[in-house]
Amino acid sequence: MPIYLAIGSKPARYDAPIMTATTVHYQRPRVDAELLGKLMACTTIESLTAVVQTAAERLGFEHWIYGALMPISPTRTEEFVINGYPEEWWQHYLHAGYTVADPTVKYAREHAVPSLWDDLAKRSPRVANVNRAALIFNEARSFGLAKGVCVPLHGLGCIFGLMSFASADPRHPIMESSVHAEATLLATYVHQVASLLISRPHAETLRPLSPRERECLKWAAEGKNSWEIGHLLKISERTVIFHLTNVTEKLGVMNRQQAVAKALVLGLLDG
Repeated sequence: MPIYLAIGSKPARYDAPIMTATTVHYQRPRVDAELLGKLMACTTIESLTAVVQTAAERLGFEHWIYGALMPISPTRTEEFVINGYPEEWWQHYLHAGYTVADPTVKYAREHAVPSLWDDLAKRSPRVANVNRAALIFNEARSFGLAKGVCVPLHGLGCIFGLMSFASADPRHPIMESSVHAEATLLATYVHQVASLLISRPHAETLRPLSPRERECLKWAAEGKNSWEIGHLLKISERTVIFHLTNVTEKLGVMNRQQAVAKALVLGLLDG
């Protein structure tokens, strides 16, 4: 199962001003418009990793990870990961097969709002009198991930995704309002950019569809047959068949049903 992997992990500081209930003056956000603009300008996984690392450090997080389960065909999916965790922990995590037991993964699949790791551990069920979630988080602490938050991510073509931020300091004020909100904002921007970078290689290997081919395929996706599509577009049935045959060849599929499915997966019918 292919994985896009980039490493980023540096010491962090979170000595920026913390907004409290008694603060009466405006505080500059740590994840500001300039930084978000740099995120949106990233054109490679490597450049995205570097900007995310800077942003995470502003929030006081030494470590982070982004992951998404993406459909790459009507029947296949791939996991994509941009890893900002310590390499030793990441290798241990993979070797131990923690993906299937990781409470952040289960939580992100079923929810849309962030959650602290500590809360996930408390809510996780025991199996054979063992809280597997608590065990995973306890092991993570020994690798410098003492306190964390998981942000679920959905949409943009993924089945589901998540971004976790972690600090080596158990006193990190994750639930302080501005930190929590800015981490969530950062995660949504990362998801936007990463989704584009992930899907681009698949789309770029295909010959582009012409406007008329897309029109015919859109109506085919609505269940219309060749005669009906021709009537709607004021072209002959033979011309519709010609365009849809070209579509199947360009997408490397056998029939128009498969063409519709693949086009939907790749977002070729959007707009």
